[in-house]
Amino acid sequence: MVKYRESPYIIARERGFGVSDQAVLADRADGDRLTLSASGDWTAGHARSLEGAIESQAGGHADARRVVIDMANIGAFDTYGSWLLERLVRTYKARGCETEVTGLPA
Repeated sequence: MVKYRESPYIIARERGFGVSDQAVLADRADGDRLTLSASGDWTAGHARSLEGAIESQAGGHADARRVVIDMANIGAFDTYGSWLLERLVRTYKARGCETEVTGLPA
């Protein structure tokens, strides 16, 4: 499992600002552009909530043509989380969407 120390999410959690480690996938649509913002820990320990978030996002936003998945605010990321991210990317690409993942360190 990877923890991203420079993440604003991690910094806030370490400083006691009451940030939850619960995995979240928020959406914002602007015309045909969809931005999905991930936060929390994308790990097997949060499988149930992550599965629900992925299913909810994959089934919506039929008018999206460009999708940006922003992972800058995740706290931890394991193999399970990366598999779900890949699944989300493939879902939108299969719909013909230009899909980009941002915020992950190289």
